[in-house]
Amino acid sequence: MSNGIRKIIDTAPAFTPPPGDDDEGLSQRDKLILCGMKGELWRDADHTAHATVEVNGHLESYVLRSNAYHRYLLTLYGIMFPQTIGPGVVIPGSPSSQAIADALNGLEAIANTKPQKTAAVRISAHDGCVVLDLGTPDWSAVVIGPEGWEVVARPPVPFIRPTGQRPLPIPVTGGDINELRRFVNVADEGDFKLTIAFLLAALKRKGPFPIAVVNGEQGSAKSTFCRVLRCLVDPNAADLRSPPKDERDTLIAAINGWMQAYDNLSYVDGEQSDWFCRISTGGGFATRALYTNNEETLINVCRPVLLNGIPSLASRPDLADRAVALTLPVIPEEARQTEDAFWAAFDEAAPRILGALLDGVATALRNLSSVKLERLPRMADFTLWSVAAFPAYGWTAESFLSAYEANRQRGVEDAIEADSVAVAVLEIVAEWGEFQGSVTTLLEEINNRVALGISKEKTWPKDPTRLSSRLRRVAPGLRRLGVEINFDGRSGRGADKKRMIRLSRVKEVPPVSGDAPWEETL
Repeated sequence: MSNGIRKIIDTAPAFTPPPGDDDEGLSQRDKLILCGMKGELWRDADHTAHATVEVNGHLESYVLRSNAYHRYLLTLYGIMFPQTIGPGVVIPGSPSSQAIADALNGLEAIANTKPQKTAAVRISAHDGCVVLDLGTPDWSAVVIGPEGWEVVARPPVPFIRPTGQRPLPIPVTGGDINELRRFVNVADEGDFKLTIAFLLAALKRKGPFPIAVVNGEQGSAKSTFCRVLRCLVDPNAADLRSPPKDERDTLIAAINGWMQAYDNLSYVDGEQSDWFCRISTGGGFATRALYTNNEETLINVCRPVLLNGIPSLASRPDLADRAVALTLPVIPEEARQTEDAFWAAFDEAAPRILGALLDGVATALRNLSSVKLERLPRMADFTLWSVAAFPAYGWTAESFLSAYEANRQRGVEDAIEADSVAVAVLEIVAEWGEFQGSVTTLLEEINNRVALGISKEKTWPKDPTRLSSRLRRVAPGLRRLGVEINFDGRSGRGADKKRMIRLSRVKEVPPVSGDAPWEETL
């Protein structure tokens, strides 16, 4: 064990009950407050009250107003203050609802006078290390530092466990990352390495995170692939969810779980694409707090996102730019196996696979400061983290960079092919070499090239302003495919003033990742 990890373990809090008082004559409210003070009360940056308590020799942390803490308080009260209801019949005491409400108010007042801490879900950081909540009944965690990792009984940071969180496998040392190959149906070596890179990124404490987009025909085990990935990072009672209905639901789900996994999407529209992008890079949502006139409830989260569906889902350029897109091949009939056999084999191998992933995280922490790239791509943090971690498996930085660049190039091409406006622009430049004129004229030319049904779609740009906005969105992808869009201002005066645009071929197409040449200094 490294000295750094040992220091963290030694500084983890341990609680002892306060000195006993004379409980005779105390009200139910005061007895409940006495129960609550047997733990450590604290607050977060938003003044939300929390409690960290000792249960059966380990520490558990709760939001003070949560159902979990309510159950803990009632249980402790029942043990400390039993009731006799008949000759020889003693049962746990049960306070009134009003006493509980009053006691929680009192405990919250105490918590708001205590030091501020940060509550984490599944993954946190402490003193340069990553701390991973295993989700086990003993509330143990893994502390991962530059020199290695270790399972600890008392984590140095408080974790909150939302409803539905499930335990991770207990990792063991000596695992081989290649053991994961038989549980993920990827097309080639590059996609396998990108899968590992996504998992390693999901084990970081801070984003931005990539969005894994898994496509494939029926029978390519997309859902199983996604469940395997989530089981190695953030198992949940609902491993895969149906598509979100609105942004609020999406963000609330992100608060209550680390990895966000959505199953069987048939299409990702513009709004959903924006939601996923905001969550993966860090996004906020504000709404009026319930039962108030002018107070806001603020939600700000940053989480790894996992999507799967039959069609290509990364059809929006902004989503494609953040995505690791994996197309799974169909599994031949002779290679299929039963669910029971597959998951039994996975459960047996999972502790070793997770241990190997933690080896990669430790290697990334050790190497990250020495990784130098002359140019940084859009997902720079993901790139640097992956390059820093790959030596743990004997892989070179170039193997990641080449796989990621090819993947992003395919993503750009798929996103442009799915956009009728972008396809029309490519056709115009291919035929004419260059276009220069008003946005109105360009819109007329594009309308002449698309089917009538497409031009009547709800999202189709109906005027020059909307077309300009659409072109700005697809401009990065078109540039990578050799077409430059320049908005040259306006021509004319007064009512005749028109917005002008120029389409031309790019003299030198930039690399899709923007990071070549690169330098590895590990």
